[in-house]
Amino acid sequence: MVLCVSVQAERLKTKVLEAKHQEEKLKMQQRHDADVQKILDRKNGEIDELKTMYRAKQKESEESVRKLEKKVQSVLRESQVIRESKEKQIGELKKMSDQSTDSLKNEWEKKVKES
Repeated sequence: MVLCVSVQAERLKTKVLEAKHQEEKLKMQQRHDADVQKILDRKNGEIDELKTMYRAKQKESEESVRKLEKKVQSVLRESQVIRESKEKQIGELKKMSDQSTDSLKNEWEKKVKES
């Protein structure tokens, strides 16, 4: 009978130790889960920050592209105006040259007839 009580007491002690072990294991798992969650939260925050920075840089790049495109269009229009102006000047100079040539030719012909 004493032996039976002793065996029961040992079983009870074993169950208590197992329960304590399970409880400690559960606490450790909860701490681990909390630590992992903190890491995940921090990393998600970093990812969100990177996404925000990326979007800002992308908007900045798009704005730069728009400004450069406007500048290119402006330069193209300006070069077209300059080209047209130069062509007009060349035409006027050619006309003046032709008139001068004709005038000299007429003067020469007059001098030849007079002589």
